[in-house]
Amino acid sequence: MRKSSWPKLFPSLETSELGDLEDFVLSSDIFKEEQLVQNTDADFRRSVETMQSKKLEMNTVMHLTMAVLASELDVDFYAQCQQYFQAWTLPKARSESLCGMFCAKRKEANKAAGTFKATASEGLSLYSLFGFMLVQVVAPLVKCSNVIKAYTGLVNVIELIQAIPLDKCNADELRYAISFFLDACLAAGYRGFFHPKFHWQLHMPSQLARFKRMPSCWVHERKHKVAKRFGAPMANTAAFERSLLLEVIGHQMAELKENYVFDTSARLDKACKASQKMKQFLQDYMGRLSDDIQTCARAHLSPAGQCQKADVVLLKHGLVIGEVYFHATFGDRVLSLLSLWEKQTFEACKGCGVFKKQHAPMLVDTADIACALPFCHLKGDMYRVFVPLAYRR
Repeated sequence: MRKSSWPKLFPSLETSELGDLEDFVLSSDIFKEEQLVQNTDADFRRSVETMQSKKLEMNTVMHLTMAVLASELDVDFYAQCQQYFQAWTLPKARSESLCGMFCAKRKEANKAAGTFKATASEGLSLYSLFGFMLVQVVAPLVKCSNVIKAYTGLVNVIELIQAIPLDKCNADELRYAISFFLDACLAAGYRGFFHPKFHWQLHMPSQLARFKRMPSCWVHERKHKVAKRFGAPMANTAAFERSLLLEVIGHQMAELKENYVFDTSARLDKACKASQKMKQFLQDYMGRLSDDIQTCARAHLSPAGQCQKADVVLLKHGLVIGEVYFHATFGDRVLSLLSLWEKQTFEACKGCGVFKKQHAPMLVDTADIACALPFCHLKGDMYRVFVPLAYRR
C-alpha cells in the first residue's frame, strides 16, 4: 500500500512502517457483516449479549485513554484536564465547555457508565485539542506512548474525514490513517474492546473512492430535540411510531424548503440594518455610495462553516490569522473586517503556533476566510492558536 503524502499530525509518535491493509482486517473477526443487521428484537438481544460477553461496555478510545493515563501517571487526570482547558477559547459557534467535560460530576458519571459520556458536538470540540495536550504535555514524560499513538491516530482519522468536503482527502490517505489507527489500538492492547464501529472504518475508504463523498445517515435518537418536540405531547399511542415519524419527516421537509439550505457561498446569517458609523466607514473605504449595506454578527463561510464577531479566523491563502471585528454586505459583496495577528512561531506537525495580537485592521472578502480557530491566551499579547489538519496542507 502506498504511503500517503499527507502530513502526519504527530510524526514524533509514528510507529515503524505499516504493512498492507490485510494485516488489520483481523478486527473484522470480532463482528461479521451479518451481525450488523438486526431484524428482530431477538437478533438485537443476541448482539447485546455478545457485546457484554466481550466486555465492550468500555467502548471508547477516550475512556480507555483517560483510564490508562490516570493509572500510569498516578494523578487525578480529570482535574489536570479541567485546569488545562480553562485557558482555551472555542469559536463562538461552539457553545460547549471544554473544562466542564472533566468536572468531578462528569468524572463520576463516566466511571459509573464505563465510558466517556459526551455529545457529538462536545466530541468535535474536544478531540483535536485533547490530542494536542497529550503530545505537548504528556508525551515528554515518555510514558503511555502506545496509548497516545492510539488516540492521535483517532484524531488523524477524524481530521481527514472532516477534510473530505474540502476536497483535501482521498481514499488512499484515509485508508492509511485508518490502518495506522487500528495498528496503534492493537499495540495499546485495545483489541478486546473493539466493537462494530472499529470494523466499519474499513469500509470508509472504498465508499469515498466510489462516491467521492462519505454517505451520511441522519438519525434521531430518543432524546433528540426534534423527536422530543413532537413525541412528548403526542396522544396517538395506537400508532405512536408512525405519527412521530410523519411529524419528524414533515419538520425536515419544511427545513429543506428554507432559503440557502444548499448554498455553499459566503453570506450573512441574518442580515440586519448597519449603523450609520459602519455605513460611513464602508463607503469611505470602498470609495462609493451604496444603499445596500447590512450587517450580522455571524457569517457562513464558503464552502462550509461559520464564524462570528470576536472569533479568531484563518484566511485561505497562507498562514494569515486575524480577529473578526464585523461582517457586512456592500452591494453584492460580503465583507469582513479583521485585525491581523503577527506570527511568532508555528509547528506544522502539531498544528499549533504562537501569534501576537495587534490592531492591524484589514477588510477582506468573507469568502477568503477558511475557518474559525480555537485559541488560548499565554501572556501579554501572545496567544496560542490551533489550526486543523485540513488547513495545514
